Amino acid sequence: MMINKHDIKNIIEHCMKSNSNLTITRKKNIDKNELYGIPIAMSTKLLALKYLYDFEQDGYMVIRMKDIVKVCHGEIEKYHDKILIGENIAIKNSYENIAVNNWKTFLRYISTKVNLINISEKFKDDPKYDGLIIGKIESTQDNDMNIFEIDPLGRWKKEPTVVYYEDIISVHFDSRYSEMLFKYREEFS
Repeated sequence: MMINKHDIKNIIEHCMKSNSNLTITRKKNIDKNELYGIPIAMSTKLLALKYLYDFEQDGYMVIRMKDIVKVCHGEIEKYHDKILIGENIAIKNSYENIAVNNWKTFLRYISTKVNLINISEKFKDDPKYDGLIIGKIESTQDNDMNIFEIDPLGRWKKEPTVVYYEDIISVHFDSRYSEMLFKYREEFS
């Protein structure tokens, strides 16, 4: 059965109101794996989720609506909701008024609230490029942003990287990985 955009929106809205988790399938060229989370904000362009991994919240994720091909809140997700409640697993929402109208609005909103963000970007022609940028937002403009990248050893790049909003696929923030990387980083000079 094919699911249409109206059904996707209705399921997401239901899960937002009931603080319930859902499974999201995105286009295969974007991500082969399903996402699990509790939606907290939605616009016509973006969806913000409390990102879940193995019944634990691992930060938040904002994804493009146009990449979603299917959402599900069926028996499995309802059973998982029961586990989350039964185990008293607190699924916090630190961003009640998160702005997700578009990437520029969202990144301006989040730039003063988090230490690091993980950006998944469209792949470039460079074979060394893995499509992931982790760093601290330095500035946002109308069509792009500057981000000071941090490497897996906690070292900062000297110059900011320009990221075009049109190339952003998703943004993950407040994750355990990025928080630990930030905690043990080299001091920014």
